[in-house]
Amino acid sequence: MDKVTPQMINALCAYTLDGEGRGELENETFSADLATVTITGVNIHPGLAHGRMVNAVRLAGQFLERMPWHRLAPETTAKRDGFLHPYIIEGGVPQVKIKILLRSFVTADLADEARVLQGIADTLRPSIPRPRSPWM
Repeated sequence: MDKVTPQMINALCAYTLDGEGRGELENETFSADLATVTITGVNIHPGLAHGRMVNAVRLAGQFLERMPWHRLAPETTAKRDGFLHPYIIEGGVPQVKIKILLRSFVTADLADEARVLQGIADTLRPSIPRPRSPWM
């Protein structure tokens, strides 16, 4: 429905009908948001990397490892439980982007889920190595 607006079909409102199985009809919906986590590293030739390279791929792994998969992941939640769902990761040593779907049946809970992600970033930030200049 992201391509069709109620105005395009001359309607006052529009509904999307969906269900989990044959003969079922959902009469409510969840709220969702998208977080894009961008991790910036420092790329340099591996032979000169000591004390200079910051590998964004490794940092992305650390970020994902700290996500609360045991309680806020689609694989571990059911029914009306909200979750955080990393579904795209792309990049390399200099930069990685992780797209994370935030979902909840209570719209206000999306802000709590965003704070979880911010908290992970805040705890990870002090452990990021500070590279010295490659021209030293």
